[in-house]
Amino acid sequence: MSYTDGWLTKAHLQQSVFESERIRKYALGKMTSDHTTSDEQQLVRDLLASLAPYRSGLDNLVRDETPESAEERRQSFLDTLKENVLLLGTSRELAERNQRLQDTGGR
Repeated sequence: MSYTDGWLTKAHLQQSVFESERIRKYALGKMTSDHTTSDEQQLVRDLLASLAPYRSGLDNLVRDETPESAEERRQSFLDTLKENVLLLGTSRELAERNQRLQDTGGR
């Protein structure tokens, strides 16, 4: 994240996952095969648009909003943000998130 004069000007997210699996097969105490596979996924994206609802002053733009609906809107933003930024444990999960974000234009 980067700030200028107290204002958020840049926010980037970078996540990467590297997985490696090694399989050794033995027959009668002797190794007959040794195979290693690996997979790496990386996701890099600009978060500035995703964080826009939290920027100072922007949260008050909805007029005639009840406190309950404001809280529902805030919770919806948090849920969306959580789905897009929390760390993932497998390369498959990160690849799926990357594809989903590409399909929705990063939202």
